[in-house]
Amino acid sequence: MEIKDLHKNFGRLAVISYLNATFEAGQLTSIIGQNGAGKTTLFNLITGRFPPTKGQIFFKGKDITGLPPHLISQMGLSRSFQISNVFFDLTVTENIRLASQSRLGHPTSLFITKRDQEHLRLKTDQILESMGLAPDRNKPARHLSHGDQRRLEIAMTLALDPELLLLDEPTSGLSPAETIETMNLIQEISKRVTILLIEHDMNVVMTISKKIVVMNFGKKIAEGPPQEVEQDPEVRRVYLGDL
Repeated sequence: MEIKDLHKNFGRLAVISYLNATFEAGQLTSIIGQNGAGKTTLFNLITGRFPPTKGQIFFKGKDITGLPPHLISQMGLSRSFQISNVFFDLTVTENIRLASQSRLGHPTSLFITKRDQEHLRLKTDQILESMGLAPDRNKPARHLSHGDQRRLEIAMTLALDPELLLLDEPTSGLSPAETIETMNLIQEISKRVTILLIEHDMNVVMTISKKIVVMNFGKKIAEGPPQEVEQDPEVRRVYLGDL
């Protein structure tokens, strides 16, 4: 993905300004910054929830600037949100199956061929096992722990067969043990899917990132490997402090 001279204004408020960045395939990149730095707005621009005021976004060499979210998703881009975004009254299996079914050529049809049914069953079972959710397959999502709800949301994004996965603070609200489990899970997923990660836990960021982009008031102030970013004087001044 390539972002060129991206801007986003809400009225007179500039939330994203002069942003240029390149995210390489097969790489886990973390985007960090204080609250209000523009991180989630950037995700909203990439996924088509907001149109940019100016600039372009390219995914796999194609200009996706301003395309609606469903078209961008169909191109192979999926995201999670800061707040768990699952169907709480459906079971774990039903949540994943529903996400998988959206990738069929007739996702809302009441009539699904036996071949498609078998494909959905096998795909759902594989995701349940790989995400460690198989023991809870028949449990309503509302009865899962917060950590497992976050895990389920990631599982649903994977059911969309993404080439690029955007994760918005996946460890938010998790216990230390759940954070470690989620960090290990993200590392495993990054072996087969390119990931952009918004994360506030610097231990997670420094441990799993190949590259870090630092934002401050809508502008990129640093970019590079964790070791370089950690030592950058401007980053230490505005964000890392004495870390």
